[in-house]
Amino acid sequence: MHCSDKALLDQWDSESKDLTPDDFSVGSSKRVLWRCVEAEDHRWPASIDKRVAGSNCPFCSGKRVSSTNCLSVHRPDIAAPLTTTTLLGQPQSADALAVGFAVDRAVQAAVSHTAPYKNSGRRQN
Repeated sequence: MHCSDKALLDQWDSESKDLTPDDFSVGSSKRVLWRCVEAEDHRWPASIDKRVAGSNCPFCSGKRVSSTNCLSVHRPDIAAPLTTTTLLGQPQSADALAVGFAVDRAVQAAVSHTAPYKNSGRRQN
């Protein structure tokens, strides 16, 4: 892959089934593994053409949950007492490490010292 974006090439996961960037063109729709430098668990499959077009790490952008964006890191006051939640009207067994920070706006947790949240993420008075 003849790409001038060194940062993108550095994100190519070396565990991509013995494939290298030199095996593909920048317009290839082949899905391969990528690795973000922010955290060890920021690994995901994506097509080469989407990455070249500007698709970024789904963990850094809050689309997937990781050790860096989980609820227990960003809102430990909510995560600590979280045992069972209702997410979009369905009972859920919650693991605070598996709940993304952006999702906490939709989680209705029975937390005595924290007021409920609206979907906007602001506290209700």
